Amino acid sequence: MIERPNTVLIASESPQFANLLSRRLGIEQDIEIVGQASDTKELMSVSQDTQPDIILLNFGLEEPNLIKNVKIGAPASQVVLIVQDRTAETARMAMRAGAQDILCAGSLF
Repeated sequence: MIERPNTVLIASESPQFANLLSRRLGIEQDIEIVGQASDTKELMSVSQDTQPDIILLNFGLEEPNLIKNVKIGAPASQVVLIVQDRTAETARMAMRAGAQDILCAGSLF
């Protein structure tokens, strides 16, 4: 039985980072990139349209309800926050905001 690939939406304010991550994940057979978003408005629209399994979020958490609002539009999506520096405080803040996990950008490549 062939399993359906995990669908992934990449949301990053940096087009270079998003493209690099997309190319890296694109080689995995069990991952399908369903879109990219470069700002919060686009994130909301694309996540609602695609309903991805996973949203890789490389935005700051300056907007306190960002993850909560994303989960309203794409309730089954798992949100993984990608940060530059993974500290205990950043992890607590991300989890309080509704992220399922937090990754350090440097560990992805």
